[in-house]
Amino acid sequence: MKKVCVVVLLVLSIISLFAEIDERKPLMDYYKDQNLNNFLKAVSYYGVKSELSKDLADEANLMSVVYAQLHKSLNKMVENADSLAPGQAFQTANILLEMGQYQQAIKIYNKINDKTPNWSCPWRHKGEAYLKVQDYINSEKALLKAIETRKEHYDAYLMLAEVYLKQDKFKDAYNTMQDAFKYKGKDIEEEEEVYSRKDVDLMYLEILKGAKMKKEATEWEKQIKQKYKM
Repeated sequence: MKKVCVVVLLVLSIISLFAEIDERKPLMDYYKDQNLNNFLKAVSYYGVKSELSKDLADEANLMSVVYAQLHKSLNKMVENADSLAPGQAFQTANILLEMGQYQQAIKIYNKINDKTPNWSCPWRHKGEAYLKVQDYINSEKALLKAIETRKEHYDAYLMLAEVYLKQDKFKDAYNTMQDAFKYKGKDIEEEEEVYSRKDVDLMYLEILKGAKMKKEATEWEKQIKQKYKM
């Protein structure tokens, strides 16, 4: 009887092993040959399976394939940045920005600025990239250009205020925030969620305190505490 149990357990283990290998086949096929067909097969397989099973292993396999393909495509875009249309180059630079590859993003934003100098968004995003690497001088230049090319560019004002705040230029930061408030909701393009409402309120409080506007800072802080239950 014991021998039968051992054999059964052995068979079940082998079946389980083959099932596991089967489950990973689309992933292994993709990594063996990262062509579009294998990518689509793997994404379809793990995408549908993870949605039905809610299994984290399937979700992990899906993420692995998508991440690998993203890097492959991104490297290709970077290598051929000169031949990309401005919109495609902008998308590529924005992904680099989100991934923390700031200098690489700046290089592509520069190319876009040269081709489309009156397009405000690449200037604003380049300002953000420079802000991330604490190059406040070039960040200010880029953000001022974003505002020059679109005076109602709300996010550019907020970011410029932050640049001034980082340099303890509280008066400039205060005046810039007034412009931001003036153009809130008036931007011809949809506002990006670069700063939450709470982020804006807290930054403005820091500016008021830095500018030694005690009365205004006290009142603003009171409003913030009530608004956010702090």
